[in-house]
Amino acid sequence: MKKIVINTCYGGFGLSPLAIKRYYELAQPEKELFFYEENFNNGEIVFHRIHDLNAPSKHYPITVVLTKDHGDHIRSPHLTNEDYIPVDPERDDPILIQVIEELGGKANGENAKLEIKEVNGKYRICEYDGLEWIETPENIEWKE
Repeated sequence: MKKIVINTCYGGFGLSPLAIKRYYELAQPEKELFFYEENFNNGEIVFHRIHDLNAPSKHYPITVVLTKDHGDHIRSPHLTNEDYIPVDPERDDPILIQVIEELGGKANGENAKLEIKEVNGKYRICEYDGLEWIETPENIEWKE
């Protein structure tokens, strides 16, 4: 059996800052990460540093993970692509599975409810408005 992580509610797959931190502690422990939340201030995008990853969001719920400490507030034009950390691991990544098993509901990103499903053989993740399910050759109703 192979374990797969999917999002089981409307909204979309996403990891919490705590889960992202744990994922990189296991996958790339040498990387130092800095977490920021996006906020709009008088039509300008400003990122506010998240100091407590367990605290509820105070701003717009888009979290970015950076490789450099930019202080408590950043204006978006000051960031480059090299500053960002990718946070979309493969759904069957053993480290991702471990993080979900360790953190449970604390791994859920904004508008996500992540669950681990088990499959044998071929599968694909299907999605509608962020709600995901797994299809296998066995559970597809074929027409002739």
